[in-house]
Amino acid sequence: MIHRLYSKLEPYLNSWINRSKPFCLNLNNKIKKHFLTISQKISPPKRRPNFITTMTKRWKIILCTLFIFLSTYYGLGAIVSAPINNRLDVKPKTSLATGQYSIAALAYVLKAQVDDTAWTPALPLIFPAAILDNLPNFQLGVKTSTNFFIKRLAHRYQDKHLEKAQKLLDYPPDIWLFSQTKEDTLAPGSAKLYRKALAQIEKAIIKTKTPATLTTVDFLSIINDIITLINQKIAIIDQHILEHNSETIDLKADDIFYQTSGTVYTLHYLLTAIIKDYKEQILSAEQYENITSALKSLKDAANLEPLLIKNAALTHSFAANHLAYLVYYLAQAQNKLQQIYYQTLLQTMESQPCPLTEKE
Repeated sequence: MIHRLYSKLEPYLNSWINRSKPFCLNLNNKIKKHFLTISQKISPPKRRPNFITTMTKRWKIILCTLFIFLSTYYGLGAIVSAPINNRLDVKPKTSLATGQYSIAALAYVLKAQVDDTAWTPALPLIFPAAILDNLPNFQLGVKTSTNFFIKRLAHRYQDKHLEKAQKLLDYPPDIWLFSQTKEDTLAPGSAKLYRKALAQIEKAIIKTKTPATLTTVDFLSIINDIITLINQKIAIIDQHILEHNSETIDLKADDIFYQTSGTVYTLHYLLTAIIKDYKEQILSAEQYENITSALKSLKDAANLEPLLIKNAALTHSFAANHLAYLVYYLAQAQNKLQQIYYQTLLQTMESQPCPLTEKE
């Protein structure tokens, strides 16, 4: 009976379902849209990946990129900046005011390191040359030795320009923009003040007197100054060799080597100028051979350019001690200069006793 009833009602039910189907679908879509709108208002929006998340996920790529950039920047920059300006074949111009070469030689060596080459001891780490070691020490040696002679010439000749220059050269060599004594305090750069010192040296007018006796005293004084400076350098190297030649790795040996090389560079140009300025005194005392021999020893010392500075024990059979080589050439030059000094002094005393008393 039920089956019969369902058979009779089935067409009507199917007809009703077919009619109500679009309505149900439309109602279903409206309900979905309504709940989607509500869920968007309630739930927080999706977060975009931030910088820290990106860095965390890609740290390997970022690290490799940074390594390549720093290696290229500092590596190539250091290679370009590394060559040392230590040519010995340049002929400095004579002083137009006095016809002398000595002051011009000191001005040249300072200009070569301050004007013609970047002053590297003061450069901060943002510059590739800041990672260099040999060039800054060489420049320090040139500056220190130049200041050594400028001070003595300023005192000897009482020249105001040289006095200003020596005060400027006393300025610390490692100042770029900020003072080393007070934090966050701006200060004049070392290179800037050294250029001012160079300008004062170039303005210097040395008024030498014409008597031969006084000129000989000037010659003896400057030779004695050179001997004094060489003594100081030999003492520093000897002490370092004595205290550190047993160490497997000596990181300070190359600092001392290149600072001394800067001094040798200055002495070479100064001694070349002295030969021209005091030619008559040298020939009169028959010291031309000694002074050229001293000049050759300085040139040999300046030409020492080992790839790696070693400070091995002096008794070592298979390792070199480049500091000892440097001392050897300096001692040779010192010996010849001492002969020049005492033989010239003896000859002067024979012709006119005690010339140094008059100078003082």
